[in-house]
Amino acid sequence: MARRRDYQGIDAASEGEDDRPRRSAGRIGVRAVSGPSFKGRSQLVEFDPGAFRCSRLAAQLADEWVEYVESTGITASAASGYRRAIDRFCKAVDAELKGTGTEGDVDLASPLMFRLVAKWERGLSATYRAGSSWPAYLAGSLRTLIIRRDDHPDRATDTALARMAHGPLLVAWGEKNEHDEFSRKDKLTLVRAAWAAVNELESRLAAGWHLADQGKHPETGSWLCLPDLLWGLARGQISPKDITSRLPAPSAWPQDLRELAMRPDGSIPATAAGQILARRLVAWLYPTTLDLHAFRVLLVDATGCTSEEVTRFGAKDVEFLPKGVRLTVVR
Repeated sequence: MARRRDYQGIDAASEGEDDRPRRSAGRIGVRAVSGPSFKGRSQLVEFDPGAFRCSRLAAQLADEWVEYVESTGITASAASGYRRAIDRFCKAVDAELKGTGTEGDVDLASPLMFRLVAKWERGLSATYRAGSSWPAYLAGSLRTLIIRRDDHPDRATDTALARMAHGPLLVAWGEKNEHDEFSRKDKLTLVRAAWAAVNELESRLAAGWHLADQGKHPETGSWLCLPDLLWGLARGQISPKDITSRLPAPSAWPQDLRELAMRPDGSIPATAAGQILARRLVAWLYPTTLDLHAFRVLLVDATGCTSEEVTRFGAKDVEFLPKGVRLTVVR
């Protein structure tokens, strides 16, 4: 759960307090999110944009952070990592712009933001031990929030900054000594096979839905008509159980239905034919569990995650955005 707690605004700093951050009335407030801890308990994570002189920038990043945590359901630890990225970047912006009087005006639509982000990324490695993955993790986290903002057409983002955020990081990932169980040739073979399986799946589903569009309800058509059965399943008018209970013995089926229930040796099991047919009809309309394995292989190849990490990937990690779909894998 994510929420925003607003402080009462301060219209002007008191005399002698010029070096303290200024909060704009009605805009800057503490952002708070909650997520599960390692022990499974709900843990609160807060961020205060008003603690920075670049408060407008901090508030924009904080708002993206709140929405991101809420939509992905990441853990409190992962949420804290994103907060650290915002905190470190905003501190760097305050230091870079100190004395210019522009700190309060800078935001993600400002032309100088590209330079500020680039300089911050390049300097991250110097603040961690050699080989640490934190510099790349923080840089990637900040870019995720920038890309998220750019994905929304009503949220202004500097064009050069958005282009940079979609490009390669300016800091390298830390070194890891891991044993690779597949050779480069093996990986290429697996990826090619996965893409072939995905293409086959798409063709199968397209053919199934095309047939379904040609059918009608089996009650007004026929329980022995393939398009009618697909039509009923596609529109939720019938269930697989209806098919197994309403169809006659396999010997009375037309050839197209018999072929769907055949074993590799060409025989049709009399007692299980209806269940086999129902499963294969559903598979013409929707992916099966085995079909999803190809996507797991492609996710492993695209993300560099282990197969175990990809297996934990679920619906809560999918976020639909105006310009596409974002998948979030928490490592």
